[in-house]
Amino acid sequence: METVKKLEVTVASWYKSVPHLPKKGQEWLATNAWWLTLIGVILGALAIVNILFFSLLAGAFLTAVAGPIGAAAGGFVLFGVIISLGLGIVSVILGGMAINPLKALQKKGWSLLFALLLIEVAAIVVSDVLTFNLLALVWELVWAAVGGYFLFEIRGLFESKLHKGKQKEAK
Repeated sequence: METVKKLEVTVASWYKSVPHLPKKGQEWLATNAWWLTLIGVILGALAIVNILFFSLLAGAFLTAVAGPIGAAAGGFVLFGVIISLGLGIVSVILGGMAINPLKALQKKGWSLLFALLLIEVAAIVVSDVLTFNLLALVWELVWAAVGGYFLFEIRGLFESKLHKGKQKEAK
């Protein structure tokens, strides 16, 4: 956990000098992060089901059409699919765990989203290295950096005045 905190501080320093969203935009994003995460969890769960279905279908097709060579290729593909499914399941679970703390604007929710970002970056790297798709790797890492930008834009609002104001309203 200490390593993740050090990584959080390091990544925060990367985003320190970039232009920031207006305060109203940051507040909107922080208060609505929970339902945006919920949408991501639902889409992620649907993606896992689709990956599982189509990978089984592709494995059966490769074995039936190409025989032993297709089965060997299918085995290599299956290795990548298993890793992708595992990381996808972890991502969906972390996203689901983050929803309630995000609603309450708790730091725990933000930290779970940061852990989710780290796992997504790992999944991108593993997936694109296994498929030898370096152009996609660069493109997806750029989009991960954009997601990180928005995540670190709302970092300060968790456990801040906005959070304390919500706690007072709840009392």
